[in-house]
Amino acid sequence: MPFSVPARRSTAAGTPDWIKQGDYHSNRITETEPITTGYTSNVLIDMAFVRRHGLRFAPDLGRTGGEDTMFFHAMYHKGGILKYASCAVVYEKVVSSRVNRAWVLRRRYRAGQIRALVSYRCDPVEYARLSLTAPFKVVVCVIMSGFMIPSRARAIWWLMRGVFHWGTISYALGIRVHEEYGKST
Repeated sequence: MPFSVPARRSTAAGTPDWIKQGDYHSNRITETEPITTGYTSNVLIDMAFVRRHGLRFAPDLGRTGGEDTMFFHAMYHKGGILKYASCAVVYEKVVSSRVNRAWVLRRRYRAGQIRALVSYRCDPVEYARLSLTAPFKVVVCVIMSGFMIPSRARAIWWLMRGVFHWGTISYALGIRVHEEYGKST
């Protein structure tokens, strides 16, 4: 049984307030049961379970990211129980190249693509639901962003949520998953 812990990330001086307020660099898991996926950044894993079920990271996701999401989703589907230890916190520094609008946009877009890819590979019913609802969610996010204009950080948060759902749409349309790793940005 893996335990995932929250990461508190410190950002460089000069980081825009909307990035700090949106907390785009933290990995948080909604504490609902069951937890169906996780992140490798801060986790304890029962390796006997991993070996027993032949779980492996997907090498084809090495440049796009998402291999941890796929791994833990597969673990859950093999009967693994994922738990979140909110009182165990890890601190990590965010590099300056990741505290700008372009990086956050790419990351949210790619996260939506990976969400769709994991569903496509592991749960076709969920994938169909995501593909059908994502366009409506993009519209709702844009509308909510408009309502939130008095709070710039909240308005941007809704737009970034819309970018996430746009990523799921792009995957359904066959657009190649953004390669986040293995090349200079």
